[in-house]
Amino acid sequence: IDGFGGFGPKKVWWDSGPYYDAEYLNQTIDSLGVNIFRTQIYWDGEQANDDSNPNTFNWAGFNFGPTSDNGKQFPFISALSAKGAKIIGTVWTPPLWMKLFTDSTRIPSQCYNCNNCAIGSPARKPCGGSLNPIYYSEFAEYLVAYVKTLKQQTGVDLYGISIQNEPWFANPFEATVVKPAEYADALKIVAQRFEAEGLTTKFFGPEHMAEWSWGIQTQYVNEILNDSTVKPYLDIYAVHSYVDGVTPDYGSADGWTNLYNNITVGHGKSIWMTETSSGDTGYTLGFNMSRALYLALKFGRVTGWVYWYMADAMIVNNVPTKLGYALKNYYR
Repeated sequence: IDGFGGFGPKKVWWDSGPYYDAEYLNQTIDSLGVNIFRTQIYWDGEQANDDSNPNTFNWAGFNFGPTSDNGKQFPFISALSAKGAKIIGTVWTPPLWMKLFTDSTRIPSQCYNCNNCAIGSPARKPCGGSLNPIYYSEFAEYLVAYVKTLKQQTGVDLYGISIQNEPWFANPFEATVVKPAEYADALKIVAQRFEAEGLTTKFFGPEHMAEWSWGIQTQYVNEILNDSTVKPYLDIYAVHSYVDGVTPDYGSADGWTNLYNNITVGHGKSIWMTETSSGDTGYTLGFNMSRALYLALKFGRVTGWVYWYMADAMIVNNVPTKLGYALKNYYR
């Protein structure tokens, strides 16, 4: 088992601070047993290309300062690491100048980030689109810059990184559609750059839905794990337990068994479940998520299981909820 965990601080990053306190750390780590914290790697650390060469850093072109979306997380990440937690980061969207919006199937009908502003509005760019292949190396540079800056400012080595959250879906929030072949190409370029820079951060992904029978998973497996030039660069095969990125999928014995047989037995990769949540509350939420975790462990033999936002779900005002206490039976 690599660990159990959840996403985020006591207060959401788009709110005003303080984002955590000592009691939040004590309750989540020491009491509930959380040892993996997932966070978002935001797009706006490089709002324009730092220079024309992706192999050199023009550090003046990056902003990971204390008031930036990434930089304001750094004190929290440092405090977590000091208590022994692993930090993993997921990209929801790359820097906006790296994206294309030429495929209408990759553009969501709604965009929560700009209150459903008109399609074509610059404010809508966080939602949907694709990563322009000509910028794969620039994308790699951006992620290396993030990991190096995190290390420089906090002393923390990022444990794991996912290059794209839920890559199949044009979600109505920060998202980018990265089809299976594109994902494999981007992963290879990013991971090779990390390797060249001497970084030991693990790559997990693709963070698509867990169910094997729906067919999309097989496409990502074919492009990533059936390609001997790409397979070595994905350390952990990560999935989400939703039906469509929102509706929860609590899993089944058959579904997790198929995933385990194809991923772990077939390709020798550990499996993580890195996001799930539900609109349920109270006992119902605690019971359903405990069942979901049991099925993932028993039949999927997952080595990591990470809930979505812990605040207001697993813990409210530093007091564990029924969900928190239910998961504690596994987390500890």
